[in-house]
Amino acid sequence: MTRPVPLISIITVVKDDVTGVIATLSSVFGQAMSNYEVIVQDGASTDGTTEALACFGTWIDDLETAPDDGIYDAMNRALARARGEWVLFLNAGDVLVDRDVLSRVSERLLTRIDLFVGQAIRAEDGSVHDYLPPEMFWAGSVNDHQASFVRRSLAQELAFDTRWRIVGDLDFFQRLRERGATALHEEIPVVRKPFATGASSDFMARFHERAALLFERYDGVHPVREVLERNLRGYLRRTYAPPPGMLRAAGYDQLLAYERTWRLGRKS
Repeated sequence: MTRPVPLISIITVVKDDVTGVIATLSSVFGQAMSNYEVIVQDGASTDGTTEALACFGTWIDDLETAPDDGIYDAMNRALARARGEWVLFLNAGDVLVDRDVLSRVSERLLTRIDLFVGQAIRAEDGSVHDYLPPEMFWAGSVNDHQASFVRRSLAQELAFDTRWRIVGDLDFFQRLRERGATALHEEIPVVRKPFATGASSDFMARFHERAALLFERYDGVHPVREVLERNLRGYLRRTYAPPPGMLRAAGYDQLLAYERTWRLGRKS
C-alpha cells in the first residue's frame, strides 16, 4: 500500500521585502502538489509587505506580524508553529525551481531519513551553487538551507541558536549531524536564490562568525585554521590584489591584520 505524501511546512520569514515575498509565495502556491502548509513570519514590515501578505488571505495557513530579535529568532517563532512532518525554509526572494519540485522531493521524504538535501541554483547565472562535500562538515556549509528538508520533530527539538546573527543555519545543521541525523544528498534542483555577497564588509562579518563557530566546535580535531587561512587569502587576493607572494607565508593573525589595514585604507 502506497504511503500518503507527507505534509511539508514551508516557512518564510520576511521584513520589508514585498517584491521578494510575493515571488516566493507565488512559487509555492503554483506547486502541482498541494500537501503543504505555509507559515509566514513578518517582522513588522513598514514597506507594504504586511499589507501584501494580508491580500493572500487563507492561502497563508499561519501568518504572524511582530517585531523579532533577528532572523533566527523569527525562524524559531515560525518553526514552533509548524505541523508538518517536514519543514523547508524559504527566505523572501527565494523561489522553488518549478511547479513539480515538491512532488519530486516528496518521494524521497518517504524513506528513513531525517534530512533531504537538494541543490540551489544561482539566480545570477543559473548555475548550481557548489558547497563543501558532506565529509567536510567541520569547515563550513555542506548544504543550502533553502534546499534542505528537515524532519519537523528534530528541527523543533534543536531550534536555532540566536546568539549567532549570520551563521545560525550552519550551526543548526552541524548540531543536526551531531545529533545523529541521517541525510540523503541528491542532485535535484530545489530552489533558485540570489548569492551576490554585496559589500566586502559582509564577507568579513560572515567570516568572523564562521571562524568563531568552527574554532569553538572543531579546532584541534580538524584543520580549521588551515581552511580559514586559505579562505582569507583568496578573499584578500580577489578584493585587494596584493603583490604576488605577499600572502603566501602570512598566518591567520597576519592575514586579519592585512585585511583590517587595507579596508580602513580604502575608507580613508
